[in-house]
Amino acid sequence: MNIRLTPAQEKFIEVQVNSGKFATFEEAIDKALKLLEYQQWLEETREKIDAGVAELDRGEGLDGEVVIMDILNRFKAAREEKE
Repeated sequence: MNIRLTPAQEKFIEVQVNSGKFATFEEAIDKALKLLEYQQWLEETREKIDAGVAELDRGEGLDGEVVIMDILNRFKAAREEKE
């Protein structure tokens, strides 16, 4: 894949490399792509949290202790079946 950068983008990357923050242009671009991926993950996570909070506000949440006890009981039952 060939990508064309604007002169301003090239200059920015050049400054980053020349300052010693990155060893190569490729390293700077790789870091930028990782940050973009992280930003996307962060936005998706925020949306999920907002959806969860909205569910709780509507009274659709589950009691944490009840959920944990259910999980523990399932593990206990599975272990007993194996014995």
